[in-house]
Amino acid sequence: SVKKKKYLYILGGAGIEKKFISLNKYLNILKFIKKKYKKYKIIYLPHPKEVSLNLYKYSFLEVVKPNTTVEIYLINKKLKPSLIIGFNSTSFFTIKKIFGKKIKLVNYNFINYPKKYSDFFNKINVNIKKKLKITSHNFN
Repeated sequence: SVKKKKYLYILGGAGIEKKFISLNKYLNILKFIKKKYKKYKIIYLPHPKEVSLNLYKYSFLEVVKPNTTVEIYLINKKLKPSLIIGFNSTSFFTIKKIFGKKIKLVNYNFINYPKKYSDFFNKINVNIKKKLKITSHNFN
């Protein structure tokens, strides 16, 4: 029997561009996710604000740049991912509304945001956990 490959999409974050996470730290998190989910085919969808210059450094992942929002991209995909990982992504709210329990969502929450971002992202993280009931892993 042919084992169907499971797809995992990572919704990229603009943390490097906003200067609250170093490229090295971000690469380590992506590598950790890749190791943790070895059985999945992993596709990285960059954040619209992510600088293309950094994307080649993620060559250990398949990088796909949808020329539309992630939600529309997912609706148009024949093969839906079984898992999506994001970094306090606001698109979780619409993805959950559209797909319900069909796609498992997992959040990674950075706990050392600079002051000017911390309230905003902490609020998103709380809502992701409470309203969407999505598992959220903290990292620093």
